[in-house]
Amino acid sequence: MSVSSLVAFSVLGLLCSVFYDVFYLLQKLFSNKKATFVLDVLFSIFCGFLSLLFVIAYNNGEVRAILFLAFVVSFYVYRFTFGRLSSAFIVNLSKRLRNIFAKIVL
Repeated sequence: MSVSSLVAFSVLGLLCSVFYDVFYLLQKLFSNKKATFVLDVLFSIFCGFLSLLFVIAYNNGEVRAILFLAFVVSFYVYRFTFGRLSSAFIVNLSKRLRNIFAKIVL
C-alpha cells in the first residue's frame, strides 16, 4: 500500500460524492418511491464497481480497511462542506426544471 492508493481512494470518495449530487438531482426530478429505489441501487452498484476497479488497479486486489476509510472520510467531508451548498442548489434547480417541464407539457 502506498500514499498514491490513499490519494486515489480519497479522490474516488470525492468523485462518488459528486455523482451522489447528480443522482440526488434525478431523485428530486422523479420524486416517487420506485424511482428513488432504482436510483439508489444504480448509485450503489456504480460506486461499488468503481471501488472494485480502484482496489484492483491501486492495491493489486488486496482489500484494506484504511483505503475504504479514506474513501468514506473524503465522501463525508465533501457531503458536510460543499455538499450542503450543492444540495440547496439542486433543490432549487429541480423546482425550476419541474416548472419548465410543466409549462412544456401543458
